[in-house]
Amino acid sequence: MFRSNAFTLYDLNVPNVAKSRLRKRNNAREGASTYYRAQTRPAGLKCDGMGFKNTIHRKVLIALSLLITGFAHGQIRIYVSPAGNDSWSGANSTATGSDGPKATIAGARDEIRKLKSHGALTGGAVVEVAPGSYPQLTTLTLTKVDSGSPQEPIIYRSATLKAAIIEGGISVRNWRDIDSSVASRVDPSIAPHLKCADLKSLGISDFGDLPMATWSGNRPSTAIELFVNGTRQTVARWPATGYAHVGMGIDKLSFTADLGSSNVRTGDPDVWMCGFPSGFDWAYIQEPATIDREAGKVSFPKEQSYINKAGGRFYLKNSLSDLTQPGQYFVDKSTGQVVYFPASDLSSAECYVSANLGPIAKLIDVSNVTFEGFTFEHGRNDAVMLQRTSAVTLRGNSFTQCGGCGVVVQELGGSPGSAHDNLMQSNKLEELGESGIAITAGNRLTLEPANNIVQNNVIIKTGVNIPCVRPGIYLSGVGNRAVHNDISDCPGIGIQIFGNNNIADGNHIWNACMDTDDAGAIYLSGTDASQRGNVVKNNFVEDTYARIPGHTGIWGIYLDGRASGVTVTGNIVKNSNTGLIVNGGRDNLVKNNVMVDCKTAFQIDEASHSQWNSLVSSLKAVDWQHGAYARQYPTLVDILDDDPLSPKGNLITANVALRAEKPSLVRSLYGVHLSSTPSRNKDEIGWTNNIFGASGLFVDEAGGDFKPLPGTEPEKDGFKPVRTSDAGVKADEFIKPGKS
Repeated sequence: MFRSNAFTLYDLNVPNVAKSRLRKRNNAREGASTYYRAQTRPAGLKCDGMGFKNTIHRKVLIALSLLITGFAHGQIRIYVSPAGNDSWSGANSTATGSDGPKATIAGARDEIRKLKSHGALTGGAVVEVAPGSYPQLTTLTLTKVDSGSPQEPIIYRSATLKAAIIEGGISVRNWRDIDSSVASRVDPSIAPHLKCADLKSLGISDFGDLPMATWSGNRPSTAIELFVNGTRQTVARWPATGYAHVGMGIDKLSFTADLGSSNVRTGDPDVWMCGFPSGFDWAYIQEPATIDREAGKVSFPKEQSYINKAGGRFYLKNSLSDLTQPGQYFVDKSTGQVVYFPASDLSSAECYVSANLGPIAKLIDVSNVTFEGFTFEHGRNDAVMLQRTSAVTLRGNSFTQCGGCGVVVQELGGSPGSAHDNLMQSNKLEELGESGIAITAGNRLTLEPANNIVQNNVIIKTGVNIPCVRPGIYLSGVGNRAVHNDISDCPGIGIQIFGNNNIADGNHIWNACMDTDDAGAIYLSGTDASQRGNVVKNNFVEDTYARIPGHTGIWGIYLDGRASGVTVTGNIVKNSNTGLIVNGGRDNLVKNNVMVDCKTAFQIDEASHSQWNSLVSSLKAVDWQHGAYARQYPTLVDILDDDPLSPKGNLITANVALRAEKPSLVRSLYGVHLSSTPSRNKDEIGWTNNIFGASGLFVDEAGGDFKPLPGTEPEKDGFKPVRTSDAGVKADEFIKPGKS
């Protein structure tokens, strides 16, 4: 596999609507503008709409198929172009009678189905998609019939890296001045600057709903979003930036606040409250609210999990009356208009509204299929969803500006272990409403691993619409891995892990947890006592600290809620409030890590002794005393008879902290303390051979090379070298590191 900048695979006319977009992308994207594959189809072998001419006998079909197999490893090549036609065969990249390119990926998918049905697809297929924009306003769906095999894979490939755009949005050009019905609802000084566009005339009839986030249930986004010149615009809100604050919390249903500078009107429809009114800055809420402006009161339709508290952060969203700033917009469901305050002239602007209710593409019960080099953008929900898939590869793609996640991998219908061996590699995920990549897979009853791998991806600015508990990478289930990814500029968690035997290895995370508190760059929760065997190793976390005034609860690595049986080794945490916390868990090993310039290097919290019921029920949900659980986690077998709520079996050893204000912080209600003799005593946590200093211990601390210098304490204690350069994305033909 190689590239050639001089080689042009296609010489096709790209529609005018896509030319400027492609120029912008070609200037910005990683690597060469065109990449070339050595495998090519022999000249003269062409297919029509039924695979080959219908008059050809099946034996001839098979013979021709075998002939093709003798060339190019048997892969049939199908071409797709914006200048194509789905009634053509797809056999040629340019029009040659009926053998020109297909117009859509769905057309190529259907052609492959026809070839399969005629027995003419014995070596797999490559679908080459020319640069251009491919509207995908309904979900592109692949099912079991669209699968390949290990010997005969099906590959969908953008001929030019990220220049084949799977477009979930609709271009908006029909801007006009607002009418009196809109002008009467906005600030008179703002009205002359506003523009509106009729969405109904663009074919949009479903105007959707904002994503709901509460602690009693969530609802995914179906809301229209507006993008101008490649930038996501802001739904009308007050205050225009930042947060207002709760004046007085009344109960779980309402609170008071000074709404004096807001233009919101009592009774305005579909106004939403967003933020942290409970004062817990990890408990984000976004849902419709009733506004009593005269009383300065905000109310929810149903009780929340927490009582609202004075000082809690919040803002009001989706109020036309508060559309006051350039870059803000409002979708009026009653009229089907989008109202917009442009920051610049719209005559030459590139404007899109998201239309595909999502996901843009869904693969269900599919195996041995690859999508490579595409851009998926402007979906209202997730970009790509993999359900019960195996050996599916997403490589070198861009997933951007969607309302939900970039990629979701999940099992369905009570089929644990049905989503396995999928690979997400060297993709870029940016400006997503929720998580970057979210995986829920693996059999937690048998501990059979799913072996889904998230590797070498650049993930930037996730959680745009829901900032908390929407991490850059989410691993849940059994035996999934996040390896050598770059994750940055996230309002919340970088990597979140639930389940068993999942691994976060060699990732580089920076500027995480930027709009939350009580969170970590790498976060594990152990409220389910059967979750064990997870590994956090060789990661580099930097510049992840509390940015909310008055808050300090941000950790580089956070073992929360009795997360147990976790191995944390070889990590570097730099410039965090606290390097690592063990919050009440058991049997954790923390070894050979470096904490640099953290206020507190290690924190040990005993946690509460009041969660017996949840502990017992989580164990009873699996056969924790027999089979795979007993073999893999022997200390779990007798936990109910072994002070189950005590933090036994933890060992923090052979770590180095540089310039920590506090080497360690132990917060205990029941007398737990650090012990230089590791034991399983309920009152002791093993604390051995940990070294605290300022500098002069390593070969090149400034350069990130933490190899102990000869004769130093780390060298004498056998500290194994760790390097910041070993973590994060490794440049390849598809991607380059997100931070140089």
